[in-house]
Amino acid sequence: METEFRRCRSDLSILGSGVIVFTAWELLKPLLIALLIPQADTDVTTVAAEEQFSMGMIFVFFFGLFLLFVLDVWLRFYIGKAARAEAAGKQRGNGYMVAAYVFFAFQAVSFVITVAQLFRSGLTEGSVLETAASLLVELSSAIIMGELAFTARKFKKLSKLNIG
Repeated sequence: METEFRRCRSDLSILGSGVIVFTAWELLKPLLIALLIPQADTDVTTVAAEEQFSMGMIFVFFFGLFLLFVLDVWLRFYIGKAARAEAAGKQRGNGYMVAAYVFFAFQAVSFVITVAQLFRSGLTEGSVLETAASLLVELSSAIIMGELAFTARKFKKLSKLNIG
């Protein structure tokens, strides 16, 4: 049992680092897309759609998206750092583990929906390699979050048995 406990501790630390690395990727990805993918000219339908909304509505929409992005990044860093701290021997509550389960469920459902839409619409908008690479990164991120959640639960159970 002691060997399993030490393995879970090591895994939890590594998985926490993995979540932090994928969070850094989430921060870099939009920047790289903006810099490396050429933007198409704005067509008439986009301009007409923008004229239907006031600048205030557009600002509120983008501000809301920005807040969701900041919350997402903060929670991911919190999960990763809390997992690493617990693996280092500091007591953490169940909050990060619950958040990890929620993120894992959201990522898994999102991945399935994305793949389903991809099969329905085909690969007309981008190259197959770009799409496959993007899906692989998203799948890896979801797997690491899921592994962290399940390992944290196992680690907590083993630590209770070790202490008691």
